[in-house]
Amino acid sequence: MDRYQVSVQDILAPLDGLTPTTSPGEIETRLRIVRASLAGSDAIRREAVMSGAFSMLRAAKVPRARDLVEAALGGSPTTPGGLGSPVEFEALEPWPEPVAGAALLDGVADFYRGHVVLPANGPEALALWTVHTYVAFAAETTPYLVLTSPTPRCGKTRTLQIATALCYRPLPSSNITEAALYRVVEKLEPTLLIDEGDTFLKKNPHFTGILNSGHTRATAFVYRCVGDDAEPRRFNTFGPKMIALIGGLPAAATADRSIILPMRRKTKSEQVLPVKKRRLFKDLEDYRRRILRWTVDILPSLETAEPELPASLDDRAADNWQPLIALADAAGGRWPAHARKVACLLSGYRADDPSVGVELLTDIRSLFGDRRIVFLGGHARGVARFG
Repeated sequence: MDRYQVSVQDILAPLDGLTPTTSPGEIETRLRIVRASLAGSDAIRREAVMSGAFSMLRAAKVPRARDLVEAALGGSPTTPGGLGSPVEFEALEPWPEPVAGAALLDGVADFYRGHVVLPANGPEALALWTVHTYVAFAAETTPYLVLTSPTPRCGKTRTLQIATALCYRPLPSSNITEAALYRVVEKLEPTLLIDEGDTFLKKNPHFTGILNSGHTRATAFVYRCVGDDAEPRRFNTFGPKMIALIGGLPAAATADRSIILPMRRKTKSEQVLPVKKRRLFKDLEDYRRRILRWTVDILPSLETAEPELPASLDDRAADNWQPLIALADAAGGRWPAHARKVACLLSGYRADDPSVGVELLTDIRSLFGDRRIVFLGGHARGVARFG
């Protein structure tokens, strides 16, 4: 029988009848039976079973319910030393009550705004993209969120830390190989959060090609020959990704698939709240649960949504913003109109950027216009005219 013909409820059946007095040994046995039923299942099935198991253990008032579920169902058995650790995600329980979408997006945007200096409309773009990671599987495109800066210490890593604590199935990394990229996305379906992109993206066009392939579901695949027989296999590359790097993206095609937020260092007069790194993931748990509940409730409407997009957006920008504007429409309030405004304003950053030198000369020319400038001092003496 196809394993997906077995319902989640049937897989969870061994957990029926648990009570606070059920012995730890019996709980372990029942969880192992559930785990065995998940063999070969994909990330969506595993996540659904984990969520259900946690709800059942919690309803039965089983102590340390979350720890038990994550240990039993969250990943593979312990890997021998020296071979790394399994990648595991939390068993997230949806918020128990309906959630107002507009207030939720406002809260997420305000949290970003309060803890990092961002460009105008950056908090709203981040809020929409963050929530999109929970329903990217229902979209035909998934835009990349790219944080760029001219120098270090412009808030990129802090933004990534906040996103890691808010996004769905976050997988942060400061370096990843091309082989790991498509295997990770195929197996785990994560939100990939890449820091220090400038240290390896610009030197690896093959990585960039794989990255670019993951933007549109219909073409989000790479093909590799695997095993001793070199059997051709297809790997899925579709999924949300955030990239932080100094300087611009190495390929115009990647920029074309991205919502780009140019970051800068905060001034002495600008104040932001500190980030409590050790507590951040735990402190934002309620936000994650609210996002999960809201996106589950609106999922049917998202799967058929065809929002009206601003006419000023070109085709690729429209593809990038379509799933985010669909979320804004579902949220209501100020978000439908504001999201369209943000889309138009931020899509300007997607244009082919001139070099830093050309930008500098352009700015100088706009500052001085056609005025004559005389250079005095040292051995230099003369007249220069701009224009």
